[in-house]
Amino acid sequence: MVRVFRVAFPLIAILLLASIFVLSKTKKLREGLIIADAKLAELAIGQKITNPHFSGVTKAGDAFSISAEWALPDAPRPNRIELNAPVTTIDFLNGRSLKSHSKAGLLNMSENLATLSGGVSLVTSDGYDARSDKLIINFETGNAASPGPVTAIGPFGSIEAGAMDLRQYLDNNQAGGNGVLLFKKGVKLVYKPKPD
Repeated sequence: MVRVFRVAFPLIAILLLASIFVLSKTKKLREGLIIADAKLAELAIGQKITNPHFSGVTKAGDAFSISAEWALPDAPRPNRIELNAPVTTIDFLNGRSLKSHSKAGLLNMSENLATLSGGVSLVTSDGYDARSDKLIINFETGNAASPGPVTAIGPFGSIEAGAMDLRQYLDNNQAGGNGVLLFKKGVKLVYKPKPD
């Protein structure tokens, strides 16, 4: 028994140490997973990461973060990460913020894109609440687009449109440094002025 334990205990210790790196509840997806061995790296593919958190800053200096219930990377150093129930937050330099919830999401690490789907809800800090089936966010430029129908309610009324596009125009400064929100494809606006 002693001979068996002399071999078994060190092996169990190595497996426990390796499991910390492979199966840990990491909060930094952008740093990638630390894999100690090539064979362990193969095992990491297809493993879910619970409570992941991904963050950074856009070219304009706006801070963003995205978290989820779980993430499923396609490799130890992933290019695509499937997300379940992602929550995205963007804190703009002007003090405003935007938060989104959705049922599913997909992070494309090489293109800095997040595609949110399955009933996307957008809430802004200045009182606007929007709904869409799909939202694509570019975390490098800060641009966002909804290729399908969008409905939004805010302090000044409501709007319905076939598509929505948020553009920062960082390179040519068309909007004087501010983002421009475009509604397209059959826009219906209901304006409710504030009472005097």
